[in-house]
Amino acid sequence: MLFIRFFHFLTGYVIFGASDGFPERFVNLCADMGIPVWDVRPRDGVLLGRTTVRAYRRLRIAARRAGMRLRVRERRGLPFFLHRNRKRFGVPIGAAVCLAILVLLSSRLWVIEIAGNDALTSDTVREALREAGVREGMRAQAIDASAAERELLRVLPGVDWIALNVDGSVLHVALREDAVPETNEPQRPCHIVAARDGFLLRLEPYEGQAIAGINTAVQRGELLVSGAKEHKGGVTLHHAAGYAEAQTTRTIRAVLPARTYPQPTKKRLRTALRIFGIHLPLGDPKPVENSIYFSYETHLTAGKARLPLSRVVYRSTFCTGACRLSASQSRLLLQSDFGEQAAMTLRGCRIERAHTELRGNVCVGTFSLLENIAAEQEILVEQ
Repeated sequence: MLFIRFFHFLTGYVIFGASDGFPERFVNLCADMGIPVWDVRPRDGVLLGRTTVRAYRRLRIAARRAGMRLRVRERRGLPFFLHRNRKRFGVPIGAAVCLAILVLLSSRLWVIEIAGNDALTSDTVREALREAGVREGMRAQAIDASAAERELLRVLPGVDWIALNVDGSVLHVALREDAVPETNEPQRPCHIVAARDGFLLRLEPYEGQAIAGINTAVQRGELLVSGAKEHKGGVTLHHAAGYAEAQTTRTIRAVLPARTYPQPTKKRLRTALRIFGIHLPLGDPKPVENSIYFSYETHLTAGKARLPLSRVVYRSTFCTGACRLSASQSRLLLQSDFGEQAAMTLRGCRIERAHTELRGNVCVGTFSLLENIAAEQEILVEQ
């Protein structure tokens, strides 16, 4: 349907109105004579429709046979537009300039999409691309992908594979970061001991001999899996490994001392526009002394694609004096600190029960957990 409308726009069409007579006979005659007519609809006693320029003369014959009066309401399409503006030389000149600009811009690189980076940030990869000679605004055909890939592998830490693919004005950067490096150093013999007190529920020795029994209480440092194996020739030491799930109890305590914070009194914002790689500052973006300064950039996007239009904001905050927190602010800050501390301490644990209590400037939490308490303890051997 869209292609048909575009074709009608290129060839031109006529919007007509037919009144009086017999509309049904008129429509039937158009069908019998093979006259192309579309968007036919009645409005205020007039039958409106559209037809091509060549078919309009035959349409007059069908209207005369049906006893209807035919009038041209509107002429649309590219031929009529060019005829109306035939004396305006700026229209073809502007169209030619616009076409030339589109051709020029389409041959440039404007968007860089990065995928596969987990440890590295996108800004770090973009900065490495600039050092390798790849940046927004350069000709896409001037990119030496092989040389840029070798330079990126040399500059970026922890990347063992990278590929650059140019698709029109978009550069797709795919990379793969190193896995945990494997060391050829032999593993030292060790035991598996309890990292903390608890009630042992499950013990799975992967390497070594299980010593502790399940459903028993264990203390911190107690031997769970032994790395020493006895045989007729003596004792052989191994690197023990295993999983020990136990029920433990932990207490987390967060204290909020009296705190004062700088009082922000004034803010200064400066913006800049980055259009097709050209930086246009709207004011002085330099940081101001005795102020908290930071900047951020927001890009214009079309779906998941990032367009070469962005806005950079430079923000400076001036602080004078100090302010004390209110009781509600102190309580919220204490709860936030306690939550961060609990998240860091209880990482990898499953919480069965939890009880927290707020006592003034102290927040205390008691947690009943299920966790792996297996810890390696090196076996020291005298030579």
